[in-house]
Amino acid sequence: ITPDVDADTAATALQIPVGGKAVFTYIVTNTSTAEISNVTVTDNRLASVTYVSGDTDNDGRLDPSETWRYTAQEIVTSSALTTNIGTVTGTAGTIAVTDNDAANYNGSAQTQSLGDFIWLDSNANGKQDSTEAGFGGLTVTLLGGGTDGLLSTLGDNTTVSTTTDVNGLYQFTGLKSGVQYQVQFTKPSGTVFTTRDAGADDTIDSDADTTTGRSQIVTLNPGQNNPTLDAGVYFMNPEPTLCTDITTTGNSATSGTAGNILSFGSGNIAVKASAFSRTTVSPFTWNTAFLGSYAGGLGVTDGSESGAGDTHTVDNAGGRNNYVLFEFSQPVLIDKALLGYVSGDSDITVWIGTKNDPFTNHLSLSDSLLSSLSFTEDNSTTLTTTRTADINANGIVGNILIIAAQTSDANLNDYFKIGSLKACTPSKSKFFVVNDSTTTGVGDRTYEYATGGTADENYLLNSANTAPRGAAATSAGDKVWVVDANSKVYVYNNSGGLLGSWTATLPTGSAPEGISTNGTDVWIVTSDGNATGRNTATEKVFRFSGATAGTGASRLSGTQSPVSSFALNTSNLNPKDIVTDGTSLWVVNDAASGDRVFKYDLAGTMLSNWVIDAAN
Repeated sequence: ITPDVDADTAATALQIPVGGKAVFTYIVTNTSTAEISNVTVTDNRLASVTYVSGDTDNDGRLDPSETWRYTAQEIVTSSALTTNIGTVTGTAGTIAVTDNDAANYNGSAQTQSLGDFIWLDSNANGKQDSTEAGFGGLTVTLLGGGTDGLLSTLGDNTTVSTTTDVNGLYQFTGLKSGVQYQVQFTKPSGTVFTTRDAGADDTIDSDADTTTGRSQIVTLNPGQNNPTLDAGVYFMNPEPTLCTDITTTGNSATSGTAGNILSFGSGNIAVKASAFSRTTVSPFTWNTAFLGSYAGGLGVTDGSESGAGDTHTVDNAGGRNNYVLFEFSQPVLIDKALLGYVSGDSDITVWIGTKNDPFTNHLSLSDSLLSSLSFTEDNSTTLTTTRTADINANGIVGNILIIAAQTSDANLNDYFKIGSLKACTPSKSKFFVVNDSTTTGVGDRTYEYATGGTADENYLLNSANTAPRGAAATSAGDKVWVVDANSKVYVYNNSGGLLGSWTATLPTGSAPEGISTNGTDVWIVTSDGNATGRNTATEKVFRFSGATAGTGASRLSGTQSPVSSFALNTSNLNPKDIVTDGTSLWVVNDAASGDRVFKYDLAGTMLSNWVIDAAN
């Protein structure tokens, strides 16, 4: 519906899209001093014109002081110029009076479109968080339903492709209403599609199927733009290096005190297990349940069950779903679950996520807790026998695992026990490398590698952490420092969470090139960028002491000046990075005369140096 406009001529005609609604308003006034009776309003094109208001004294006569309002409407069906003539007639005494007025509009074809975004879901929660960036340069293909509008009839389907822009956005325009469309997303190498339809807000979730990369099928209404077809991706965790089977079998009673906690473990992995139930009808009440350990594995006896027969299994019968919560002592990748006893069916639902030390801080299950976890999947089967469920298709690492009798199963015939879990620990990061990326969609990131060079994980730097120049970590690998070209030091945890930042006070012209720490003090090496000459004032190593709390390696805000510095050896031109073990310092250079490593003591005396490999 357009605003009211007095479009008397073709030049002032309104533009109304085909399929839109044209609403006409007819204003009738009496410019004489006599009453007008038998007032009638007609339209040359529309059969029905309706009186709205204006006869203030309800006498059926248009008084000189009154203005009467009428209306009519139609759906626009043509793009041609359309002219409606409104005509009013009446009688003033014995005199017939009349007037007319024109209204003009042009129709225009309604357009339809869809889009919108491929982004890096760095925390793998399936939602577009405000700090997460888009991926540019990725191909997006739109599948269309063709002549009959249906994707299921393959012979006439259409395809058209585009690429995401620098911000990860894409759009397809000029689409047809009533036709089925589906988006085929592509993903960068080394990534997987994130959880689909996480949460209730369709504008910030991911619509890509985690296997096929295709969105749901959508149909556009006339004039509709659908900007909600998004795809999230995240970098895969590598195959962990240490895997073990955690056995959960035992010989306990079939019933007991609800809310009990059982402990299990293997190698350096410990886990606590507990049981809960949730009613299957409103108000969907959660309760603790008894968790038993049997020859076939863990089973649940909830408040509606006696424990006899199959009532001490993980089941979804009797109006309640059973859940087993596993809280681990460290982040693990759960790859498989052995269902050591099955009666009937064994479809399961799985949730995986990370919380603050759940092994020590025991959690209670609730709807909100489940929705806060980063990954969920159903694992269904037609088998009625013991089986190993291959779960966690996305390879999510977390310290919480929940296994339930499938919550979406309408048959309510799942009865099983959990006999063991295959748990793997990620390899410990040895090397931390920061990049200053110019590649669209990649961004500035810290990459972690194991001793043998296997990629462990990577994560985006804080948006303010521009032009990074070096990364350092503690020997435990639990904290990472990144210095940028602006002499700003950003401190992260080992999952990329920003802990704080501070500014290093450096001489004018000293450009940071690397950072190192022994967990107490921080060293920064600077350069003037000259590979053939040197400036002793700017090519130096600066030490920032951590002798007191909130300084050096423990500093998370403010500004700090170095307590000491030393000039590099005259051959140590154009330094690029620095490392320390707390006793010595090693500085690598990128010099025209040859690339070398220089070793110094903490006071700045050069102890040795050597040429690095020619390929390096």
